Amino acid sequence: MKLLVYGTGSRAKRYFEFRYSAFFEVNDILAFVDKDNKKRGELFYNRPIISPSEINNYIFDYIVIASAYEEEIEQQLVDEYLIERKKIKKNKDINLLDELLVEHYERKYNLTNKNVIGLYYDGYENLEYVKAKCEAYMGITEFYNYNEIIQNSKMRFDYIILLDPKRANLFDWNDEKYKLENKIISILIDRGIEETCILRSSVLYSYSSVSRRITYGNSNQDKTFLKISFPSNPGLVTIVYRAIRGIKYAYRNGYIPVVDCQLYKSQYHEIEEIGKVNAWEKFFEQPTQYSMEDVLNSFNVISYGEFDGEEVVTADDIREYLKPKSNILEKINNYCDEFGIGTGNNKVLGCLCRGSDYTKIKPYNHSVQPTLDQLIEKVKEIYSDGKYNKIYLCSETQEAVERFRKEFKDKVIYYNQERCDEHFDQYLSEFKSNSAYLWGENYWVAINVLAKCDALVGGRCGGTIYANTINEGKYEEVFIFDLGKYKC
Repeated sequence: MKLLVYGTGSRAKRYFEFRYSAFFEVNDILAFVDKDNKKRGELFYNRPIISPSEINNYIFDYIVIASAYEEEIEQQLVDEYLIERKKIKKNKDINLLDELLVEHYERKYNLTNKNVIGLYYDGYENLEYVKAKCEAYMGITEFYNYNEIIQNSKMRFDYIILLDPKRANLFDWNDEKYKLENKIISILIDRGIEETCILRSSVLYSYSSVSRRITYGNSNQDKTFLKISFPSNPGLVTIVYRAIRGIKYAYRNGYIPVVDCQLYKSQYHEIEEIGKVNAWEKFFEQPTQYSMEDVLNSFNVISYGEFDGEEVVTADDIREYLKPKSNILEKINNYCDEFGIGTGNNKVLGCLCRGSDYTKIKPYNHSVQPTLDQLIEKVKEIYSDGKYNKIYLCSETQEAVERFRKEFKDKVIYYNQERCDEHFDQYLSEFKSNSAYLWGENYWVAINVLAKCDALVGGRCGGTIYANTINEGKYEEVFIFDLGKYKC
């Protein structure tokens, strides 16, 4: 396909960080569009930057909007430049590029039936996790150090896939990934390896993002399993919602669903458990009697793509398809009984304060969270009516607990769990908890307690959406801050 890409900022760079191959190897990127006239004539990923007024000088199949302001840009393209909407692709459509790349590689190179080896580097971070991911999505089981390859170019293989060089200290980490890989590819070519045999790390990302059939063994040839995986390492609510969508998809299509929190890094794994322990089964039962052990020996397996399914998950779905472990249910019930939450004996105002990575990093396209001052002001306003006896605070930050205690004294209650301090400034998935399991268990208990309160205040995030869903309209008052999305 011939593409124009609208955007040259951080959103576009994120796209190409993970999907360089999907964009550039299958498609013909004609140019990048940017309204900043200062950029006109410059090169971005070796393609010219043009102004919006030049769009109609090109013959193209689609314009891909790689900008945080996609709604505004789409409207401008339609109104000012008379571009048909069907020729405009936005964030929700990007998975199509992954599908085309996988189709291209399987049709042209038949990769899953070739001898593909993985190339890693000295000082590689979480190598075992990446190896497990390669085996899960591409059937790759042989891995060699970069130095082994360049010293022995006669090694037998059909293709080499580069593992993400940003996880090692081989080159300057400040370089963009595709530039690092360009350097590695040049060195491999100098050692006599053909460029057509070298695959970039973004190929693995595309393979992990689409649904496709995999054969792991010869067992269960009369059955088809749907393996529901989460390679992007999301939080527990996202895992639950996506697992439920996958389970429903499996039953609609006659597949056997198995939830896979094993073959990739999860924030609920200890480092030595990656690739060996299914973290899903720490919190929930599998939907059927089958497990990942069955899947990894089976002939017919469909890998459920990372972005499959956008249907709404209801309270009925959660009750039907989610089977929490009995010890977790017991902790939820015990805490609620202790403070009279959901019993009618106490009126409890629930508040979710999402801080840490949301407020420090401001992750792109996630909902803007209220500040502590905004939350406290809203809680004061509702609590002052005298309808509620207690305030239940659900938060992963110690700062929120201290501020609420200072403001509301003994009226505030909260679940006893490990929390981040005010200096933590990374993604929450990188928080080094004392116990990965307890970090997840405590969070799950805390948001389920929130769902049993009598009112809800908080920012828009997975926790408030989940609590509001399973509460099923029993909250007497709900106030969710709607502050837009983070743009950077």
